Amino acid sequence: ETETPPERNCLSTIQFVHHMLIPPGGRHVAELHIHPDAEEIVVVTRGCGMAQIGKETVEVRTEDVVHIPPNTEHEFRNTGEDMLGVLFICVPTGEGLDKLATAQRGEIQN
Repeated sequence: ETETPPERNCLSTIQFVHHMLIPPGGRHVAELHIHPDAEEIVVVTRGCGMAQIGKETVEVRTEDVVHIPPNTEHEFRNTGEDMLGVLFICVPTGEGLDKLATAQRGEIQN
């Protein structure tokens, strides 16, 4: 079995993974928000709703995957009659990734 060197393990760059169930009529946050130094991949695991990404609003449903670039306002709303399940995966970019790479190099050298 071959081990992946830590500096080549892209999964180590993930900031957070979070699954949320949003009730009918609900939103995943109180208001639009951004991640200044991160991009986000969102997987819809069940139900249907609307995603606002920047100035665009799109319908989402089970098995859809949505990419949210850094510094882009976004939110997810449940417009269906059942729970809306969403899996958020956030990965740093720009300065956020530079900071993580520097920290990882320090861990590798120690």
